[in-house]
Amino acid sequence: MKIIKINDSDCGIRIDKFISKLFPYWKKNFIFQTLRTKKIKVNKKKCLPSYHLNSNDLIYIYVNEKKFHEQKTTQKWKLAKNVIDIVYEDRNLLIVNKPAKLVVIDQKDQKNDTLINRVKLYLYKKKEWDETKLFTPCLLHRLDTNTKGLIMIAKNYQTARILSEKIKNHEIDKYYQCLVYGKFNIVNQEVKAFWFKPKNGNFVKIAKTKINANYLPIAMIYRVINYDKSKNISHLEIKLITGRTHQIRAHLNFLNHPIIGEQKYVKKEFKKNTKYKSQCLIATKIHFNFKNSPTFLDYLKTKIISLKKIIF
Repeated sequence: MKIIKINDSDCGIRIDKFISKLFPYWKKNFIFQTLRTKKIKVNKKKCLPSYHLNSNDLIYIYVNEKKFHEQKTTQKWKLAKNVIDIVYEDRNLLIVNKPAKLVVIDQKDQKNDTLINRVKLYLYKKKEWDETKLFTPCLLHRLDTNTKGLIMIAKNYQTARILSEKIKNHEIDKYYQCLVYGKFNIVNQEVKAFWFKPKNGNFVKIAKTKINANYLPIAMIYRVINYDKSKNISHLEIKLITGRTHQIRAHLNFLNHPIIGEQKYVKKEFKKNTKYKSQCLIATKIHFNFKNSPTFLDYLKTKIISLKKIIF
């Protein structure tokens, strides 16, 4: 028999999903059967697979001891580098400064050293997370591999749900800084366009008008911080209105102001700058601009998290 106590990070999750995450080598039919036959109980009472767990619930599992020791999946996160730059942290949220060249997450699960694996290792060493918990630290947004800067990670399910909704409703503002080719005639402006990403491609297209239904609207606000006439380089601050794959990089190139160091989205008339190993684009600031729907995360309202040093 095994007894598991539910903590705050796992509350709100269905019992069947919790068991499936806890024992990924157990088949779904076996999980449903053990629930139906009362070999899995919550607080010593029978429960349905759809039961949502509460904090401090006790799960009782009455199965053969051998079932607990079946082959487990490889813990790749334990092989990640123990290096992480924490900019902000509380019991619900982690904000880190991602370096360039570090993949945030590997969809094919072939890399050990990713940002999310470094976060798992960090929280594991702090004894805040391990694989017995259903909820896995969750990226609330992403950065391109060669883009560095601030990225948010939720420590529990409720935080992930609420902040994801806030991002969707434009109640969390994300700011970037970058170096681009050329001088802007207008120093502060909202720019809009349409974005398209082929299903099997890693190169997005930008258009002034909606060419077809696959082209989605994008928008951002740029502000010129400085212009270096001798180098013909502008230093910008970007506020994202929408956040789509490669949006800033592709949109600036479309505006004839490709990012310095950019190797993918740069028109032929601009010489690729080989001085920089990655594009001069940094996620520099996050503003929690909550407007409505009070939650337990309201302590974040109006908070601004910024990088102290901006180094391209």
